[in-house]
Amino acid sequence: MARSKNVRAFKVRQTVEFQFATVPFEPFQSVRALDLEQLARARSAVVELGQFEAGCCKRMARAVIKYGRVTAIKIDACKDGAGKVAPELARLFARAHAKLKRSKGPAPRLPMPVTRFFRRSALGEVTIDVGTIDNMTCYTVCISIVGALICSICCGTSSSDVSCMTMTMR
Repeated sequence: MARSKNVRAFKVRQTVEFQFATVPFEPFQSVRALDLEQLARARSAVVELGQFEAGCCKRMARAVIKYGRVTAIKIDACKDGAGKVAPELARLFARAHAKLKRSKGPAPRLPMPVTRFFRRSALGEVTIDVGTIDNMTCYTVCISIVGALICSICCGTSSSDVSCMTMTMR
């Protein structure tokens, strides 16, 4: 009996619910001891800021410094084959970011001077300006389909720079 070589496929349109939750950012203790004067004079440097506790993988965030200014924030991708998201999901991510970000007004934009990005406390310890962390965000994105919860961790520094790790069932 001969098998059919035609692949049978069809599309189904179904409304799904997306749930977004922010992933906590944990700054490294080493940030407290940074030499801001030296970084302000640096031609080029990369500073490890901390990591997002994203369950199965930790996504490290780094500040890229050029000529005394923080020019970019880079977030590591998970090593399990993370990839760029489709434009539709990037738009959805941008909407979620707008709803979940702090309501203290617009976050500062990069590039900015090192001395503004990092703050020195009264005790002399260095901290990260929390407003700039709002620009680099990780979310748990869950989709509920017929009782199954399918989740992914997505991180990005803008709606056009979002990467997600593979999805898991809960």
